[in-house]
Amino acid sequence: CNGHGMRSSNGRCKCDSNWTNTDCSRSLIRFPNELNILKHVYYTSYGTTYNSTCGTIFNNTCKREFETNYMDINHEHTYVHIELDDRCMSKTYIRKNGDGWIRLQYRQINLHQWNTLHIFKDHQLNIIKLLPQYILQLRLIQNSPIIGRPPWSIEQFHIFHIHSHLQWFSLEDKNYTKWNSTFLKILNTTNQIIYETKDVYFNSDYILQIEFNSIDYINNILEYSINFGLTWFEISNENELEIIPIKFNHENITFYRLTVPFYFFSIQNNSIRFRFKFSSNYTTNNLQYIYIGNKCLMNCYGNTRCINGECQVMNAITPLVDFRETFEKDFNPTNWLQLELYRHEINRILWTTTNRQAITRPIDLRPMRAIKWTYNLENISKTCNASIYLLISTDGTLTWSILHRFDIPIKNITTLNTSIELFVELKILNTKYHVGQFRWFQPLSSKCNNFTWGLSKIISIKSINIDFITDYFYAISSARSNWESIDGALFAQPDQCNNNIPALIFHETSFSVITVPILIQQFHVLVLQFNTKCDQNVNMKTLQCRNLTTIIEYRTDLSLKWTKLINMEDLACRTSLINGGYFNMHTIKLPFETYSRYDG
Repeated sequence: CNGHGMRSSNGRCKCDSNWTNTDCSRSLIRFPNELNILKHVYYTSYGTTYNSTCGTIFNNTCKREFETNYMDINHEHTYVHIELDDRCMSKTYIRKNGDGWIRLQYRQINLHQWNTLHIFKDHQLNIIKLLPQYILQLRLIQNSPIIGRPPWSIEQFHIFHIHSHLQWFSLEDKNYTKWNSTFLKILNTTNQIIYETKDVYFNSDYILQIEFNSIDYINNILEYSINFGLTWFEISNENELEIIPIKFNHENITFYRLTVPFYFFSIQNNSIRFRFKFSSNYTTNNLQYIYIGNKCLMNCYGNTRCINGECQVMNAITPLVDFRETFEKDFNPTNWLQLELYRHEINRILWTTTNRQAITRPIDLRPMRAIKWTYNLENISKTCNASIYLLISTDGTLTWSILHRFDIPIKNITTLNTSIELFVELKILNTKYHVGQFRWFQPLSSKCNNFTWGLSKIISIKSINIDFITDYFYAISSARSNWESIDGALFAQPDQCNNNIPALIFHETSFSVITVPILIQQFHVLVLQFNTKCDQNVNMKTLQCRNLTTIIEYRTDLSLKWTKLINMEDLACRTSLINGGYFNMHTIKLPFETYSRYDG
């Protein structure tokens, strides 16, 4: 009856509970294929006693045996992890020549023969073994005689296999019924809470994404193992310059989403597992969500979860074009993916707290050739030693690369408060990548506790399309994004008076308009058209053509000083008649020092 029943007087098998068939060979039980044998008490043991020092141990002098129930090993990569403990063994005792060896054996269902899978010799206590694909049971057995041999205990006996993906969400698993399908264990120590996942096949197109609400998370929150948890490695992320958790606020709850691409690890291995470490000072559940699987297109720009390779929120995020932020009265924080707690002042924001970071929404890089911004620095002490970084991500906030590093203290500047205008060319980024996100960030520094800084006047610098004159910067004079500042002037709509061309009307006795920075090539010239003043009450006819007392100046990224390009008083009033109005048209050659040094 295959060991699962008794032969009756008529020669037939009377099967035990949960077994059937004429020879009791068929089980009615759905065997588990992955479980913690000790935790779920899925075993029978002989010869165990309790020791106040060593816990539950095998100390019987006649028989020492640990036998699991049957398991369905239906996955090609299923392993058993066993850890024994010899704390009660004499240091001078060594198992040798087969004396006292502990054997790990298995047998298939309906078979009586036990096959040896591993032998614990000497002080070898921790093993991981691949299991054959059968319905089987395992046992640990120490051969007799036992007399004179020290006791030993089983600390871990776990059956697991490698998963294709993992996903767990705390709000959908309040009773933790799905916990065991994702995690191996959770350890709650004096200082830390540690979550350890199951193993997942290593795939360079996979990502790890977690959400947590621990405010005091530690930098080395994440570790990984490529040998089933025998050794662990920290993910190198010095000063959070490469990968970062994105901060979100939803219904007055703050949480962080950290996404790590598998290609970040640069390893070649069959499987990988992770563990997450949080401070135990936080009272609520730290970990809220975990996903390990296929990455999403552009990581959903960091704006939402990635689930099974698709963004949770399906509406597309349109990349910003002509990105420009001066933090004026109409400043809209929704144009930013993340802004750490800031103080909004006139035309700028300032950070006074320890967390100082700003991340833009996705920006179309194709028309951009450079980016310009201003740092506003306050309370800089002589002992302050810190760095502020401008970084860029071209993979949807998965990883970051340094574009610019600004170090403090600043050479030749002794004042406590100052503003620094900076400029960075994107070089080949806009030809290789279509979309990017910028990030301003200062790592924590204990030497700059009172130091305050902020941002103002962030402007994307556009390139000029040499094939179409309508795409030229100066052909669209009324586009607000083309101007850094406008004082003493207004935009006018096309009409006959200004020859159907949008224009700037200078209505004050003095004015100043400044363009955004432009990358100049040798073949570029500056073309200006000045219209005469119109009297709207005299049939739209021009009354006068006058010379403009206007100075045109320029400056390059190498100097903050403005240099005169031309004085309009020196130009004659050249008139022509178009639609009844006069205009002045001038073409000006640009000096050599304005040419871009970008050789691409």
